[in-house]
Amino acid sequence: MTTHSNTPAGWYPDPHGAPQTLRYWDGAKWTEHTNADQQGQAAQQPAQAVPQQQAGPDPRAQQQVKQQVQQQAGVAGAAPAAAACSASRCSW
Repeated sequence: MTTHSNTPAGWYPDPHGAPQTLRYWDGAKWTEHTNADQQGQAAQQPAQAVPQQQAGPDPRAQQQVKQQVQQQAGVAGAAPAAAACSASRCSW
C-alpha cells in the first residue's frame, strides 16, 4: 500500500525525536537515512561578537558634505546671516 502525501521528499527534523538529526522523507514514508542537522548545530553555537559601530556619522564627513552643499548653492565661505548682520549693526 502506498501512502500519498503533499509533503515533498527531502530532509526533515527526525520525527522520532533524535536531537539535531534530520531524517529523509521519500514523499511516502520515512527512510532509515539520517544526517546531522547543520543548521540546528549552528543555531546553538554562541553568537560571535559583532564589532561596534560609531554612534553617529563622522563629523569630518558631515563638514565635507556641508561645504559641498554650500559651494553648489553659491554660498560657500559666506558667514551666517545673523553674524553678518550683527557685524554691520542691522536691526530686523
